[in-house]
Amino acid sequence: KAVEELLATDPNNFKANEVLGEIIYDTLNPKDETAPMHSNAAELEKKMVTAFTRAAAAKPDYENPFIYMGDHFINKAVKVDQERVAHAADMKTRTKPGTPNSKEDIAKRDALDKKYGDALELAKDPYEKAAQIFGARSNLDQKEKQQYKKAVNYLADIASFKKIQAKNKKSPDAAKYEAEEKKWNDLWETIK
Repeated sequence: KAVEELLATDPNNFKANEVLGEIIYDTLNPKDETAPMHSNAAELEKKMVTAFTRAAAAKPDYENPFIYMGDHFINKAVKVDQERVAHAADMKTRTKPGTPNSKEDIAKRDALDKKYGDALELAKDPYEKAAQIFGARSNLDQKEKQQYKKAVNYLADIASFKKIQAKNKKSPDAAKYEAEEKKWNDLWETIK
């Protein structure tokens, strides 16, 4: 409440926005993964993204707001991916070899793939901005190099998923995503 009161009078305050974003991040991404999701998680997420976006605007050469946003959406994607894996395993146990999966199972699989892809897509922009900030610096300390490599690695993973999805749909975009994946993997190799 104190941070929100400060932001009511100074909405672009860097430190207040950063602190608010981090508090909400910790609420939405608890260390205890079995903790139930907050009933107003979507509202909190919007508030967090707004706070980090304002913090980034106030200090454009600072990567932390982008790392936090990227990490949040990757965490969401990981949860959806766990659902995808569980659904695939469930389909495998219920379907005899050589028998096609039910339309309902295929629809659920496709919906989970879309939900996963959407979460990855939300992580892409913040990680690209963080990578751009890191790439513009000449001297990175060890922690910054680790964060840079993490962001670039996730960007390669995002491109890889999109490439696979495009190939499955026989889309001409597969080559574009393959080139994007290679670009990020090549960059990852140069970060030493």
